[in-house]
Amino acid sequence: MGLEYSDDNDAFMTGDSEEGTYLWVGKNIHMSAGPSLWGWIWTCSDGKVLVTLSGHKSLSFKTL
Repeated sequence: MGLEYSDDNDAFMTGDSEEGTYLWVGKNIHMSAGPSLWGWIWTCSDGKVLVTLSGHKSLSFKTL
């Protein structure tokens, strides 16, 4: 499954993940592989909207 966004969006930040099961807050969580969209600018009427999805705590990026 690839990234999908409309022509009026300008993607500027993407990430790539490896499939696997990771320990997160004492639980095993399965994450699928593939690209994900983290930031884009959306044209709306006469303006633009900046959207980012990088709101994780530093623990999310810890090497296990």
